[in-house]
Amino acid sequence: MSNVIAEIGLNHSGDLNLAKRLIKQSKDAGCWGVKFQYRDITSFYQNKDEVGDVIIFDEIKKNFMPEEILGQLAKFSKKLRINFGVSFFRVEDVYKLDGLLKFIDFFKIPSAECLNVRLLNELKKRNRKIFVSTGAHETNAVVTHLKDYKSEIILLHCISNYPTEMGTQDLKAISYYKENGFLNVGYSSHDSDWEVCLIALSHGAEWIERHITLSREGNGLDDSSSSTLDDFI
Repeated sequence: MSNVIAEIGLNHSGDLNLAKRLIKQSKDAGCWGVKFQYRDITSFYQNKDEVGDVIIFDEIKKNFMPEEILGQLAKFSKKLRINFGVSFFRVEDVYKLDGLLKFIDFFKIPSAECLNVRLLNELKKRNRKIFVSTGAHETNAVVTHLKDYKSEIILLHCISNYPTEMGTQDLKAISYYKENGFLNVGYSSHDSDWEVCLIALSHGAEWIERHITLSREGNGLDDSSSSTLDDFI
């Protein structure tokens, strides 16, 4: 089984059946795992002063899946024998899903929270694989702030632009992290062209994370930087 994670993220549009379909396609493609995102909609992202804030909040609200739905998806994934993961943005949301954590196979800390050591320490208590995306953070800052976790996390180099403009991937960061003692390093792709993932592998990436979608022409925020089943295969 390859070390490829299919990021379903917001591409399920809040539809349980669509989410299951994407999980099934991820399994058919041979992916190691699928990943969803969780934000407690009652308290997350309350600042809506700008137009951009409203757009993002509306997208989050439209795609929100409560605990019971995530539980169904976790059990569905278990039945298909594919690992089920969730991205957490806040410690409070980890507490909110406390009853579901035993069904989650791995955790992800998204790039915006890369240096959130409090969140990382809370997730460590659950003894699961923890993936951390670097996002827009400087490589030196990542090395400095996460130096005590080099053997405990899987660090995913990524560029947080959606989609990532060709030529701005800075894939040499993968080997830089390895040279600085991080034992497990991968690449989280937001690229228009999925083939960038192959170049990341040549730079030493051991894991690939990529959004999966039914159609790149969809209306979701992530569809244009996602791949279809054929690409994943």
